[in-house]
Formats: sequence, structure tokens, C-alpha cells
Amino acid sequence: MATQFGDAVGGGLDRLVRWVIVPVTGIIPVLVRSGLLFLGFAALWLGFFAALVADPATLDAAWRTITDLPLVVQAVAWLLFLPLTAGLWIWTADWPLVVRVALVVAIAGWNLLVFIPRREAAAAAGNQEARLVDTFVATLVDGIVVPLIATITAPIPFLASSGVLLLAFAALWAAFAVVLVRDPARIEAAWRRLRALPLVAQAIAWLLLLPVLAGAWIWRAPGSGGRAGHVLRGSPWLARWRAGTC
Repeated sequence: MATQFGDAVGGGLDRLVRWVIVPVTGIIPVLVRSGLLFLGFAALWLGFFAALVADPATLDAAWRTITDLPLVVQAVAWLLFLPLTAGLWIWTADWPLVVRVALVVAIAGWNLLVFIPRREAAAAAGNQEARLVDTFVATLVDGIVVPLIATITAPIPFLASSGVLLLAFAALWAAFAVVLVRDPARIEAAWRRLRALPLVAQAIAWLLLLPVLAGAWIWRAPGSGGRAGHVLRGSPWLARWRAGTC
């Protein structure tokens, strides 16, 4: 079962890479040679540092906007704007100001240096870069992603047959229900902590805890959980129960 699941996920990832990522990244050498990528990232970094000087809270808001996006959209954003998203992540980290500024400046400088257009041997270089991107992505999927998923999911059949998985999810759902009744705001706080994790950690959490995280996502979605949460918070019976008078 774990092997089949890993193969299915790996096949989906491989199709995603072949049909989406490789065509998108295939145009990167063209954008680099034409200077469009350099100009685009120069404008983005200019906006980044302008916000850093004028209103640093704007960068925190931008990072929250990114982390509130669906996981797949986040992955695409990280793929296409890796230096900038890394800069936002570093800036919002709980590190000394000097360290954060130095790292962001270093990433910005490296980013712009790499994307400076170089026209010599452009055609040959473009073909070589495209082949390197294809090889890198294939190695990433076949050598890292698929084995990692297979390793993570390998214990699932044993845990399911032994009843450990049932007990664990029963405990999680019981805790979810208790928090839902006593303090629904804690679900939102837990969701924010989840979305603040690195993208890989979020993906693993979704892989292992999909039903519970889907329940949390549905609960906080506008028009569903938000409305239900308002009803719960306004319930007199629940107010008395929380206060211990019921």
C-alpha cells in the first residue's frame, strides 16, 4: 500500500514536473539572455528595499499573504520567485536585525549577479541550461521526493492494522472537538503556526495529517467554519459550559 501510494504520488509529481515545471523553467534561459529576468527581479528587489525602509510591516503582510495561499500556489511562488520569497522568510524570522539585513542583501546581490544577461555563446548555453534544468528536476523527483514519500508512508499499513493510527486520529479529533467547543480561536492560532512552517514541513504535515488539517481548513473557511464559529461563540449554553456553571 505504501509503495503504491508513493508510486502514485511520484507519478503525479513526475507529470507535474514534465508538463508544467519543465516548460516553465525552459524559458528561463531566454529571459536571462534578454535581460527581462534581471529587470524583473531588480524591480522586485527595489520594491522590497523601499518597503524595508518606508514601512517594514508591509513585508510582514506580504509574507502572511504568501503563507495564506494554497500549498500548491505557494510551491509555484517559491519556484518562480525563490530569491525573493527566501528574502521574505529571512526578514520575518526571529533573528537579529543585522543578520537578517546582511542575508537579504547577500541574496539580492547574488540573485541580480546571476541574472545579468550574458550574450556570448547564447544558443549553446541556453540548450545546456535547459538540459541541466531537466536533469536536476528529474533527479529531484526520482532521487529525493519519491523515496522520501515512500519512507514517510511506509509505516502506515502497520500502524493501521495495529490500531495505532485509529487511536492517534481518534485522539486528534477528540482534541479538535474540545477546542472547537471551548475556544475556537485556538484552531485559527494552530492554523497560523502551521502556515508559518517551511514549505516542506507543511507538505509533510498535510501528507500525514490530511483529514485533520482538511477539517481545520474547512472550519476556518469563509461562509462555513467562520459562520459556525460565530454561532458557537454566541451560544449561551456553551458560555455557561465554559464557565463551569452547566
